[in-house]
Amino acid sequence: MNLLQNLTHHIRADEDIRAAFLVGSRARSDCPADEYSDIDIIAITTQPERYLASDNWLASIGTPRISFIEDTVLGDKERRILFEGGADLDFLVFTGEQVPRIQNGELDGMLARGYVLIKDELGLAQILEEAHRRANTQDAPALTQDEFANMAQDFWFHAVWTAKKMARGELLYAKHCLDVYMKERLLALIEQHPGAWYNGRFIERWAQPWVLEGLAAAYARYDLPDMKRALLATMDLFRGLTAELEYTCPKDAEAFAYGTVLDLLEIGRAVLA
Repeated sequence: MNLLQNLTHHIRADEDIRAAFLVGSRARSDCPADEYSDIDIIAITTQPERYLASDNWLASIGTPRISFIEDTVLGDKERRILFEGGADLDFLVFTGEQVPRIQNGELDGMLARGYVLIKDELGLAQILEEAHRRANTQDAPALTQDEFANMAQDFWFHAVWTAKKMARGELLYAKHCLDVYMKERLLALIEQHPGAWYNGRFIERWAQPWVLEGLAAAYARYDLPDMKRALLATMDLFRGLTAELEYTCPKDAEAFAYGTVLDLLEIGRAVLA
């Protein structure tokens, strides 16, 4: 049996697990699982610490080579395991008291593209189907003009902030802001396009060619000249996306930030308060 078959058998035989369902690439039909896909399981159990405090329970599933606990974006705990051969499993642990979170829509994002119910002693079938249907009938949340304006102010503020750090010689600090913080704001704009996936997943399949070309230019090597180039490319891509999506840009903030960045990069130093 393969890893997923072993896991399914374990779940169905384990009395501590009251319900479990598969999400992610193994459960969806669009962009389905391939040889690199992990296994994403949400298990509802009466003994959560059994699965979080130790990985001894994995022996019947496969040979774990790396295993650790990670906080999820929703504030829960999951055990992540890499098995012999390279297959990996994300095992998210819930208790019965957390089931209302599914009804309240908290897991809609996980269920939007599909799920496979493996075990159900709690009567989750209808709850999951309603969550899946609800998620599939809702478009990805669009940025309102006010939300965009605030994010744009944030972006342009940090463009100047990054240029100051470059001028001071704090390259690692500057690069983190440029290639992480500012790129997150950039991605929020890119995801406003039709067909977008959350967090940029499969962006190479759905983004417009000019956006991908802009992204290729927007990341920097760890050296000052290339970081300066990438900062300007990131700013230009943000401006292009703003125009494409027809948001009203805070022009004064953009013009001030752009000019200040150009000055900072040209003189190679910053006058710091």
